[in-house]
Amino acid sequence: RIVSRFVYDVQQVALALTGTIVTFGRQLLTLVALTIVMFLNDAILALIAAAAIPLGVLPVILIGRKSRRISRETQNQFGTLTSNLTQKFQALRHVKAYNAEEREIRTSHRIIDRIAKLQQRMIRTRNSAQPIMDALTGAVLCGILLYGGYEVIDGSRTQGQLFSFIAALLLAYQPLKALANANVELQVG
Repeated sequence: RIVSRFVYDVQQVALALTGTIVTFGRQLLTLVALTIVMFLNDAILALIAAAAIPLGVLPVILIGRKSRRISRETQNQFGTLTSNLTQKFQALRHVKAYNAEEREIRTSHRIIDRIAKLQQRMIRTRNSAQPIMDALTGAVLCGILLYGGYEVIDGSRTQGQLFSFIAALLLAYQPLKALANANVELQVG
């Protein structure tokens, strides 16, 4: 288990620190800049867009916590696998002498299957943030198109102003998505 901690856990921490911190900083700066552009363009439309952010934060936090739990389980299973394999390799002569190869293979397969199932759960959990972010973006875009479209028809806004705001909003979607994914990676690490 200690060997597994050094091998698997250190790798997870290194990935979380190197990739996540750089991604977090870059995407946060991009998001702040695009938010400033949106507020300078139209404060009311920017507030409509910003209203959805709290709705997206809670699911991202919950997904991060679930990812942390699954990661902890996976780390424990990797420790069990490492311990199990080490014992088998050290006692290889005894395993062969007692004709216990099949039993030991079944034991190893059970542990490997648990790890594979945990990895699949982790992938499903990580990917669950995507539909939430897409749905929120769609709802915000719909609200902006309704309000902004009404203003264009009313003549208080030009089509170009509305289009530039929508472009900034759509560009801000990528940093938001990257920040949500970075949170999950950080929780795993």
